[in-house]
Amino acid sequence: MSVTWNEYYQKVASQPHRPNVERAANLLTLNNKIAIDAGCGVGRDSNYLLKQGFTVYAFDTHQDAVETCLTRFEGNPNFSISQSCFSDFHYPQCSLFIASASLFFCPSERFESVWQRINETLQPGGIFCGDLLGIHDSWVDANTHPNISAFTKEEVEALFEDYEIVHFYERDEDGSTAVGSTKHWHMFSITAIKR
Repeated sequence: MSVTWNEYYQKVASQPHRPNVERAANLLTLNNKIAIDAGCGVGRDSNYLLKQGFTVYAFDTHQDAVETCLTRFEGNPNFSISQSCFSDFHYPQCSLFIASASLFFCPSERFESVWQRINETLQPGGIFCGDLLGIHDSWVDANTHPNISAFTKEEVEALFEDYEIVHFYERDEDGSTAVGSTKHWHMFSITAIKR
């Protein structure tokens, strides 16, 4: 997909934040509004969170995304971004962890240690809001996404045993990507409060 990341960013740049991010932000009862936007892309969720008074620590592996966010949020003292992947990002303590369509790009051999770090950084009462890929997704066996992390429904539920799940949606259907490519989607969207 490296050839089409720029095309993807252009397609989604004008889209609003994701509704599940707004839902998660509204659920938060902790006073410290510190969010991590993992795989932030062009910053559409970060933008919403900043407007809601959050301090946002964002990261993305792609330089184009980082440069776009640096320009978009220039001078905002409540926004910090780095070019990092899930396994090398320095995770600050947070009350909201956003991983919109990004966490499954963490290589499967690193997922367990990354998940442990996410759990350690998210405060009790904090909220995880993100997506995990299911095993039926067409990207699982695609050469374009080697080592992608994918899970069964039971495996996803086990990951969240220390959370109260407030929203769980499984999408398992044919569809298309933001750039119009046809694919089979199998994705779990989760909003959960850490106990």
